[in-house]
Order: sequence, then structure tokens, then C-alpha cells
Amino acid sequence: MKFDPHAECVPHRHVGPTRTLVIEGEHRLFEPVADHGDPHTARISGGFGRNNGDETHIEGGGEHGATILLQMTAVDGVVYEILDQDGRIDRVITLDDFRRGLAKQQARAAS
Repeated sequence: MKFDPHAECVPHRHVGPTRTLVIEGEHRLFEPVADHGDPHTARISGGFGRNNGDETHIEGGGEHGATILLQMTAVDGVVYEILDQDGRIDRVITLDDFRRGLAKQQARAAS
């Protein structure tokens, strides 16, 4: 996964164990709220993070962005949940979503 400088993803919750290795740049984790302030965790190249699931955050890149190797584990087919601004589940991302995305990439590459 790659983040542009100071780019951030949407608030989300990992439902299963997750492992993160920072390949390049700085990977930042923030509280999953609007106007979250400074990161509560920042890892630089070579940094490793892990959790056993049920972690909620916003993540992004530092001043020069970030490239990370991300391993996520699904629980009952669910990989993560995207949250709305009030912290409620807005969308559930499943293994089927990843399969559809891969199929679209493969179809584009073949054409």
C-alpha cells in the first residue's frame, strides 16, 4: 500500500490480526475522528506494527509519504469495516470485494 505525502485513508476497523512493515517513508496512525490532531503512532522505514484485531484508526503517510507491506486477516470473510464520521459502520469490506478488485485489474491488463 502506498500513501502520498500527508494523505490519509478513511476511518476503519481491522477485524482480524494485522501486520505492517514500513518499506519507505513514515506510516502514521491517528484516532478515527475528524480533526484527529497528531498521530498516536508513527513508524519509519523498517518499523513493524501488529495487532490482534479490533483496531480502529485512520492511517496515512508522513511528510514524504509511505510505502507499507500490509498483511490483513479476514474473520468470517470480513477484512475491515469502514466507519462514518460518527464511528458507525458505513461499509463492510470482505474477501469478495478483494476478489472483484483483482478480477477487474486482470481484465484491464488483458485488454
